[in-house]
Amino acid sequence: MSSQHKPVPNLFEVASIITICFGWFIYSSVAAAGIDVQERSSGGGFSDASFVYLILMELSMAAVALLVLRSRSYPLSTLLPVPSIEGTMMGMVLYFVTVLASWMAVMPFSAGHATQPITEIMNQSTPTLPYIFAVALVNGTYEEVFLLGYLVRGFSTYSRSFAIGLSLLVRLLYHIYQGPLGVMSVVGFGLVVSLFYLRTRLLWPTVVAHMLGDILPFL
Repeated sequence: MSSQHKPVPNLFEVASIITICFGWFIYSSVAAAGIDVQERSSGGGFSDASFVYLILMELSMAAVALLVLRSRSYPLSTLLPVPSIEGTMMGMVLYFVTVLASWMAVMPFSAGHATQPITEIMNQSTPTLPYIFAVALVNGTYEEVFLLGYLVRGFSTYSRSFAIGLSLLVRLLYHIYQGPLGVMSVVGFGLVVSLFYLRTRLLWPTVVAHMLGDILPFL
């Protein structure tokens, strides 16, 4: 680890990065959670246009966040996923583990639940394959770089439990719009990739697992 940056990030820095990268998404998700499922889904699902908008937003926010970290002499190289064939294979296996974990997280609460918002949104989604792959690559990289590469890595030397808990809390908050079962599924996914990253310090497999989680539901 670079001696230029403390193992535990400065709290102001952490708050700034969370706000920059996830503040708008958290606000939008929490606001959507208070809207009736039918009314929420009346706005339509995901589309090519909405995916382009998301890609541009995440690239812009990532650029700002990285500039902030660079100004604080943060070792940016530690945030870069390194693609490899071995890492890709690990990511595929990791994805199936996350599916199992998500299923186990959802099952105890699934009986008797009404239609979930994410189901209605997916039913109305019309994105085409190139845009699905593009948003999966950008979104998967964006989320895991800042949630795992930054938050979990930064706080793990202080407390692994706190590192995982903070990362899961942020991940949960911007997925509230998906409904209770969607949130539980996200928690299962987030817990698995967090534990994997803590053990291996490899970001690319978590990005691959996230990409598959974004792509396969549309297929």
